[in-house]
Amino acid sequence: SSSSSSSKSNSSKVADLKPGLQLVFSMIAYFEVRIEKSESTEQQHVGDCIAIGVARNKFPLTGKQPGWDPYSFGYHGDDGNAFHASGVGHMYANSFGPGDTVGCGINYNNRSIFFTKNGSFLGTAFHCVPPGSYYPVVGVDTRLPFHVILLIGIIICI
Repeated sequence: SSSSSSSKSNSSKVADLKPGLQLVFSMIAYFEVRIEKSESTEQQHVGDCIAIGVARNKFPLTGKQPGWDPYSFGYHGDDGNAFHASGVGHMYANSFGPGDTVGCGINYNNRSIFFTKNGSFLGTAFHCVPPGSYYPVVGVDTRLPFHVILLIGIIICI
C-alpha cells in the first residue's frame, strides 16, 4: 500500500512482521548525571559550573567545558545555555546544579542532541549533528565538593 511505502522511505530500519504490521527501530544513546548535594553545596557560588554533553575523541580533557570547541556539544549548569564550537552559548533552558539529575541524548535517526532535567525533556538543543562516535562528557569548574553519579544506557524504541 502507499502508506507502507512512505513509512519505509522515512526510516532506514523497518521490518515487516506480517501483512499490515511493521516494526520500526529507533536508536537513542543517552546518559544521565545526578549532581548530589553535600553539606557545603547548599548554595552555588558565582562562577561555579558543571556542564554535561558529548564529545569526539579530539576534545581536550582539560581547559575547556563541553561545547567550547568544534568537537563537543554541551549544556551548562551555571546559565542554562547550550554550547557548540564557541564560548558563547545560545539560550536553551534553566540552569542546574546540586540536587538535579541532568541527561544528554543523541538521536541517531535525525542526528540531533537533546537534554533532560529531573526527568523532563528540555527539547532539541542541536540539529544536523555530524555523524561519528561521541562520548559522554562532564565538565567541572567548581571548588565546592560534589558527587556525580553517571548512568549510561541505550534506548531502543520498538
